[in-house]
Amino acid sequence: MRASIENRYKMTRDVYLDWVKHPIPERGKKRISTNFIWVGFSVIALYLSLKGFTDGEYVVAACFFLLALISIFSVFFMTRFAGLREFRKMAKFQGADEWERVIRFSDEVTFQDGGSKSRFSYDMFTELVKTGDYLALRLNRGLYLRLWKNGFKYCPVPEFIEFIKHKNPNIKVREAQ
Repeated sequence: MRASIENRYKMTRDVYLDWVKHPIPERGKKRISTNFIWVGFSVIALYLSLKGFTDGEYVVAACFFLLALISIFSVFFMTRFAGLREFRKMAKFQGADEWERVIRFSDEVTFQDGGSKSRFSYDMFTELVKTGDYLALRLNRGLYLRLWKNGFKYCPVPEFIEFIKHKNPNIKVREAQ
């Protein structure tokens, strides 16, 4: 069994936006995408706009048409804009547009995100989620530490999973749905 393992990757705007676009799915919870709600709302608003126009209620038609445009905008752009805003806050805090994120696993887990550093004990992790390009360690308070699979330089991913299971026998390992 290894004494320590390290996961290292560069935190960029594109990486963060990918995370925003692909959140980690919760176990057993079916989540209705807000996009479906916005699409439904835009269809209803377009219908009411057309109805207002055919009934001669041009102000009502214009208001519903504007609501439809806002709804369609929300489907395609709102998540991205919110993600960009959050990334800008993180970049301002880090003092750089890109920074290195390093997670070290030895007697404890050390998370270094640019200039900030946090430490965690292994018993604080409740779940390891395997997805396409990354692994996600869930903390007991619901936050996740993401680990890029290609960020392990000297440790294959299956060996890392065994390492985590050895350090925390209570951790649940699952595939993302």
